Amino acid sequence: PEGLYGFCDIGGGTIDGAIFRLNRGAGYPRLAIPSAAVRPLGTVAVARDLVRRAGTTLSAERQLSLSQQVDLMLFDAKQLSSDAKGSAAAVFVGHDEAMRNEVQNFVRKFVNDARLKQSANGHSFSDAISGKKIQLRIFLAGGGAESPWYRSVLQGLDPEQNSAFDGIKTVRLETVARPAGHRGEDYSRFVIALGLANSPEELEEASQFLPSRIPKKPPAPQRQSNPMIT
Repeated sequence: PEGLYGFCDIGGGTIDGAIFRLNRGAGYPRLAIPSAAVRPLGTVAVARDLVRRAGTTLSAERQLSLSQQVDLMLFDAKQLSSDAKGSAAAVFVGHDEAMRNEVQNFVRKFVNDARLKQSANGHSFSDAISGKKIQLRIFLAGGGAESPWYRSVLQGLDPEQNSAFDGIKTVRLETVARPAGHRGEDYSRFVIALGLANSPEELEEASQFLPSRIPKKPPAPQRQSNPMIT
């Protein structure tokens, strides 16, 4: 359905995030992307940073080995031996809060960039007609889309606590579903690559409404009350 959506492609090295709007009505662009961003906060990058924070005195070889264990723990701790699981879990203790904040702040930033391009209700995502707050569905893709750690981080975003989400009631996470008839189990990992394989005409249409082509809007003027006539 038409409306506002979020997207996060969680790779090994980076997270790519965007806010986009789908329109079905005549005379409107089918797709507009008011904001997009990328940061080196993918699974491998996070694992290495956690190890660096937890054990700066470890040898490079030991840091690499431990970061691989932490990377695996971001997905499924059951795959680790008890010793490896204990070592990886120790890295998280007292160190993953900073990385959680970094990922959350990354999302808040590109959400806020999109908010500043809203104008119907001022700088707010609320419905232009009813004024009601909306639910923002964020689609997850990439190799890290199924990571419980990333999901818990993103589920920790509380719209009520941050002005970046003004007009948003709740955030709902969804994994990009595999289309009917598509073979292979790794669709969510390659959804961006498959999208870029669309026809040149579709890609050209989408390129007309990228973030750099959508300016920020001035806030709506405050309404002035009329003096009572007596």
